[in-house]
Amino acid sequence: MYDHTPAADIRDLFSFELQRLAGLSTRIATLSIRPKYGLTTREWRALAVLKYLGTVPLQELAKHTGLLKSQMSRTVSGLIDRGYIQKAANPGDGRSILLRLSPEGLNLSERVLDDSFERNEQMLAALSNAERQMLVELMRRVIRTSSTYFHDLKQQATQSDLDQLDEQ
Repeated sequence: MYDHTPAADIRDLFSFELQRLAGLSTRIATLSIRPKYGLTTREWRALAVLKYLGTVPLQELAKHTGLLKSQMSRTVSGLIDRGYIQKAANPGDGRSILLRLSPEGLNLSERVLDDSFERNEQMLAALSNAERQMLVELMRRVIRTSSTYFHDLKQQATQSDLDQLDEQ
């Protein structure tokens, strides 16, 4: 008997579809945020994450945004120059600085966040409230299991593999 089921391809991978959605979401954010606020998506992410973290070292901000420390350093430098982020000495570690939003940065992050919730509404318009809640819960579960999987892979990786990871 002949099987008419099409062969699996990359579109059948959750990770591929997730990357496509993430790229699309970034392009939507870029077209929504940059013209109105003059911020890149990285800058917006740094402000938004710093808003919920409060006062933290650069490394902690980078970790929560999913960016490399070097990428976050460049992003934060520009935001400091524009007066959206303030820096202070870290009393717990003389080698690092602490970052926090300035009053202007807080105001800007709140305005962009309001717009971001409207953007979310557009992106999730085809889902009911129950489906939205389910999607968020499922994503959180996938993040938890993926984090565990990533941790396990890191334990098995060579230093060379880990160095390559930091360059991507």
